[in-house]
Amino acid sequence: MKEILFALLWFVIGWFGNKILDIIKDKLLEKYRKHGLKKKLEKRELGVSLCPNISIIGEGLPTFNISEQLQVNLTESCFFLSAPAILPQKFPVTFKFNSSKDIWLSGYTPNDINKILNISGFEKQLEESKEEIANAFMERTDGCYFNNRLYGLVKSDGFGRTTDERELPVLSMEFYITDYYTHRVMGNLTNKLRAMGCLPKTNLSVSQLNNKFRFFRTSLGISIIIIMPNTNEIIMTTRSTNSAYSDGKEWIYVSVTETISETDYDNYKGGLNISRWIERALWEELGLQKKHYDENSIRIYDMFFENHFYQDGLTASVCLTQDMDINKVTSLKAKDKKMEIKSVFTIENSPAQIEQYIDENHSFMREQTIFALQGYIARQ
Repeated sequence: MKEILFALLWFVIGWFGNKILDIIKDKLLEKYRKHGLKKKLEKRELGVSLCPNISIIGEGLPTFNISEQLQVNLTESCFFLSAPAILPQKFPVTFKFNSSKDIWLSGYTPNDINKILNISGFEKQLEESKEEIANAFMERTDGCYFNNRLYGLVKSDGFGRTTDERELPVLSMEFYITDYYTHRVMGNLTNKLRAMGCLPKTNLSVSQLNNKFRFFRTSLGISIIIIMPNTNEIIMTTRSTNSAYSDGKEWIYVSVTETISETDYDNYKGGLNISRWIERALWEELGLQKKHYDENSIRIYDMFFENHFYQDGLTASVCLTQDMDINKVTSLKAKDKKMEIKSVFTIENSPAQIEQYIDENHSFMREQTIFALQGYIARQ
């Protein structure tokens, strides 16, 4: 009997010992993976030659979980620019300006901005930008087709941590409401101010973005990489010259890009819904419905600010179901496909092949596309 009890005791001790060893091994592996990922991300940051205008706001290690690691708050602040003093002739009467006067973010007036940028005559440059964008809407060029409401950023950072023992990074974003007309006017104004030498020559820091320069943060876009596990490929697109910021060229982008808008407001939750935004982006650009992809595979990687266009962005990925291939994807009908996308194609889903593709085609890519791809392969 004693021998049986002794053997049983050693069995229990051995079982618990193995469990403890497994936990220690898992912790060490997780620490090793995070260390390796940090090294990869540091290497990406050092390779700035292809993305010299990117400011990194937050990095997922390896990703940001939407439900746990994203804090999204919609404030009561708003920013709307009014029509130019003189509207172009034959301006469409159906076009809706959201305010009859300029409504600036709290703490900002043209005088404040003159001081921030150390210039005079900001109002003159602003009026010229209003006129040029109003003309673009009248002529329906450069993506100026309708004036939907958007959300700009009051502030954002990746400094937070979850309150449990994991202390995972938390990406915090606070939004204000604006519209596409205001967003495009500020983008046009950015080009004018840069040409005048009035903008900082170095990339804006998180502190600058969250304080003096928040009036430039009039949108948040997302770049989504779609993975096809069936063929081990990722989807890429060539954008149409009809899309915004094309400059008459057919740029190479990742699978889907979309800006968060009032459509993504969740009345039930009373706030912005990031999952709904991603769902809408996949549907509007490529016609993908929930049955075509695995919702649990959605990953958010990084938040960044692009210092040429002065625009914020997120990078993400999602996996299609095993039965989906490129022929099925291209056969789907999508609301914005003809307007936004010239062609859809694939490249092999391997870090080496993606890096090679970037090297060979970076001159045909916007920086946010390169940054999204680099962040994706850093997590592989």
